[in-house]
Amino acid sequence: MSISRQRARIIECLALLPATVLLAPFMGYGMLAALADTFLGDGNAAQKAIMARAMLLVLAQMLFGCAGLACLWILIWRDVDTVNRKPAYGGW
Repeated sequence: MSISRQRARIIECLALLPATVLLAPFMGYGMLAALADTFLGDGNAAQKAIMARAMLLVLAQMLFGCAGLACLWILIWRDVDTVNRKPAYGGW
């Protein structure tokens, strides 16, 4: 059973759409709200520092995840063969 390239591209876009539209922004906004609540809420300075460090590490992981998601969108929009033929930074 063979799927045409156009149908495969549509399926890939539909698979990435929920993660792009819902998951990535809400996780980022939720983490920033939790980080702000950590600094503005009650507690001693040591607890705030420990929680802020943990949240910043998770926020960094989410940024790397968003970068990976952006790379997947580029591969879908430009096609893998085009990206391999014309690398943006000279290639290897």
